Amino acid sequence: MDLGFVEVGHLEPPPPMSQELKKHIEAMNGTDPVLVIQKKLFKTDLSARHNRLLIPILQTRKEFLTVDERRGLERGEGITLRFIEPCLDEDVLVLKKWAQKTTSNYVLIKNWYRIVNKKKNMLLLDAVVQFYAFRIGTHLCGALAIVRDGNYKEITSTDHGSGESSGNNNSNGSSTSNSNSSSVTQN
Repeated sequence: MDLGFVEVGHLEPPPPMSQELKKHIEAMNGTDPVLVIQKKLFKTDLSARHNRLLIPILQTRKEFLTVDERRGLERGEGITLRFIEPCLDEDVLVLKKWAQKTTSNYVLIKNWYRIVNKKKNMLLLDAVVQFYAFRIGTHLCGALAIVRDGNYKEITSTDHGSGESSGNNNSNGSSTSNSNSSSVTQN
């Protein structure tokens, strides 16, 4: 099924959140999920040295922060997020803002590479992911869903838990055909 990818890996309109992720958020008493960004994963997003997921602010789809959260990020503070991985395991990440001369980015840091390195998350070079923000009470939380793997294969909800796939690209752009081989290399 052709989902209409453009060169940068975006889908228009973006596919909806999976039922499994919706149910997981609801089971956590989460509310108001918002699609923040859909993006293609680049080598630096998968690098142990960088240990962060870059979220360009100019590419975000909706505002998801409160005024107080935005002010804290402007002061250089981080926001600790309860985070749902693509395999539906949970971890804790920190959201920060990196201001540069011409643009600013949000970044998910702290345990990011641990999530990348977990094979069943299938976070591979050129995969297209969606980052969602939601709330538990007033606390900001996040979730990541894979829309397409690194081979531009559409991901279905049944693909997420197995961690197996045939022929995936790893972070250095080479191909692997054995599901037991490493899907991410360190830079």
